Amino acid sequence: MKSLKQQIAQTFGNKAADYDRHARMQKYAGSQLIKDLKQHLLRDADWSSTKQQSHLDLGTGSGFFLPELKRTFNGKLYALDLSEGMCRYVAETHSEDAQAVLVADAEQLPFADNAFSLIYSSMAIQWCQDLPGLFSELSRVIKPGGYLAITTLLPNTLSELKSSWGDVDQEQHVNRFFPAAEVLMAAQAQGEVIQARSERVCLEYPDVKSILNSIKGIGANRVTAGSKPMSKKSYKKLLLNYERYRSLSGGLPASYEVLYLIVKI
Repeated sequence: MKSLKQQIAQTFGNKAADYDRHARMQKYAGSQLIKDLKQHLLRDADWSSTKQQSHLDLGTGSGFFLPELKRTFNGKLYALDLSEGMCRYVAETHSEDAQAVLVADAEQLPFADNAFSLIYSSMAIQWCQDLPGLFSELSRVIKPGGYLAITTLLPNTLSELKSSWGDVDQEQHVNRFFPAAEVLMAAQAQGEVIQARSERVCLEYPDVKSILNSIKGIGANRVTAGSKPMSKKSYKKLLLNYERYRSLSGGLPASYEVLYLIVKI
């Protein structure tokens, strides 16, 4: 029987070819993180002058940010993801951008100590289970003076969907995410937190089906605690409950609470 992580990896891998079409929020958050990184690294003369740097895109997904990372930061760029399907897609579509594409778990990295000057990871660590262990492992493979840049989701993500499910049944239909305080505590144990800011990103959709399809379209529909398929009766009640969030412009919101974190090791 496959582990939960293996199931999640397979779900994402099955959506590799469609991922970029649905990943509106992921594209936005990842781009914002690169902008934040550029501002901080330009001020760090020691980092900017370092020769023969190697960088890692951790949880690369479809590899969408590999071209921009390659353009922006000097050095060899490696891509890693838990999903074999995603890595296969990246190897086929971004072979010129990455030095190598590896299938591996972020909590057990296949690299030597002090291997990278920068680890960039957008929308990946929320699938990990042991935050202190994860940050310890990430710190292990970053050179002293190197950087860890992360976006991850916080507990208020998809609050409208969670609330709309509230009186429908007792199942967990939306993943639970680590509170910002827990992420910061794990980060501070490994280095200096240069930036920690959160942002509410709200997208609008014409209906609930479109919201659910956007989540399913990137492979993020597997709930880590597991849940039973919804019945027609439950789905109808969900639709009714969600209508109270419809905006004056006519759309239904799906909001994401994003943490942008930059740590100097």
